Amino acid sequence: MVLKKKFNLQSRIFIPLVTLLWVVIILLGVVMYRHDRTTRIEMFRNQLEAFNKVLIRSYNTEKQVADYLDFIDEYFKGTPLDDVLIGVYDGPTGEYIDGKGFEFRPPTIVDADADGFLNGADLETIVIDSVGYKPSDAFLYSTTYSNDSSIIVRTIMPSNVSISRAVSADMFLWVVVFVVLICITVIAYMTTRHITRNIKLLHDFVERAANDRDFVTYSDFPDDELGDISRKVVHIHNARSAAVAAREHEHNMALHAIEERAKLKRQLTNNISHELKTPVGIVKGYLDTVIDEQDMDDNARRHFLIKAQSQVNRLCDLLNDLSTMTRLEESSSQVNIEPLNFSELVAATIDDVEASGIAGDMHLTMSIPIDCEVMGNKSLLSGMLHNLIKNSFLYSRGSEIVIKCIDQSDHYYSFAFYDDGVGVPPESLSHLFERFYRVDSGRSRRNGGTGLGLPIVKSTINAMGGTITVSNRAEGGLQFTFTLRRAQQK
Repeated sequence: MVLKKKFNLQSRIFIPLVTLLWVVIILLGVVMYRHDRTTRIEMFRNQLEAFNKVLIRSYNTEKQVADYLDFIDEYFKGTPLDDVLIGVYDGPTGEYIDGKGFEFRPPTIVDADADGFLNGADLETIVIDSVGYKPSDAFLYSTTYSNDSSIIVRTIMPSNVSISRAVSADMFLWVVVFVVLICITVIAYMTTRHITRNIKLLHDFVERAANDRDFVTYSDFPDDELGDISRKVVHIHNARSAAVAAREHEHNMALHAIEERAKLKRQLTNNISHELKTPVGIVKGYLDTVIDEQDMDDNARRHFLIKAQSQVNRLCDLLNDLSTMTRLEESSSQVNIEPLNFSELVAATIDDVEASGIAGDMHLTMSIPIDCEVMGNKSLLSGMLHNLIKNSFLYSRGSEIVIKCIDQSDHYYSFAFYDDGVGVPPESLSHLFERFYRVDSGRSRRNGGTGLGLPIVKSTINAMGGTITVSNRAEGGLQFTFTLRRAQQK
């Protein structure tokens, strides 16, 4: 573990790679050095053989060998061949004829190896009378016989500093090797750094994605294949995170909806229980009074029975309203909606209201185009208008009710239903469409309201595909603004 921390990914890639490259380059340098050295040695060996052949040719053509030896002394002066030792011998007798350097004994054994390098032990058997020369100092040796073996020419290149320098590779080779090593090292470092940087970025991203779901993703990757892969990983992560977030949001929304439905159901149950207890209790009280009071006169008995009948009627109204609410909320998609003339529907409703007297002495007026065709259910819209009119009569304390078309678009008609009464407190406006909500609960119950009239109005408009809002009018009274879909949309 400590070693892994000490050597990061770049080091674990860079060090072996550079080591391998260094070994390969150094081996190539050594091979080039040996090849260059061998080539130089071969050049000197060929030069020695050339000396031998020229001397033999000079002797055979009766040219002066001494002149050629003098030429060699003069021409190669100051070069590695300046110290070469040359001897010319008579083949049959082995007598020394001429030479350069010192006298040689005729060869009696093989004097050099296959590469022309002289073996020190062999040299001791063939070299005598040397002046200031050690046999082990010999470097290169060559012996050449004439075609008829009458002449033997032997040359020796001694081992000294000039020869060592001459056969050594040029320093430029090692300079080139060094420069290549530096360049290879820099390139390897930059390459491994680039690769490991991408991997480190991806590693950090994966670590943070695994440990922190809410971190801000980044895409600071280079424009290469590894960068493309990294960006695809980030894209997959973002898509997955978005999908997970969406699922969690939907799950939370579903849980919230379930909780809201459960809460509404509990509230509805409590409200229904409360609303039912009051009239049932009153009816029970009246009936108990009638039954217990055997001596009650007929007028008093009739009075209590009429009161009980009124509460029973209220229970029937409540149950009917609950049935309507359930049908609108749970089966709104099954409500039969068809084109109808809303102007005729409003006119007929006003006639029914005036005939029944449920609006008392309030005056009803309408201002709706004769050709106002909307999509709706005649029975539900008629019930909605009855609820609005009844609500105004019971609570507005006004004298006039107006129903009018205030706007129209390609898809909707907008209508206003208002009275000239007292309106409601501003804090109650947002609660008017809640079930069993009453601005003045005591007075509402005395007036016979169920607390479901306005919720039924809203559910009816929603089932028709429209919207409804409520507000207090500046001139006084309460206004309901609702929309209905046009039967013939433009």
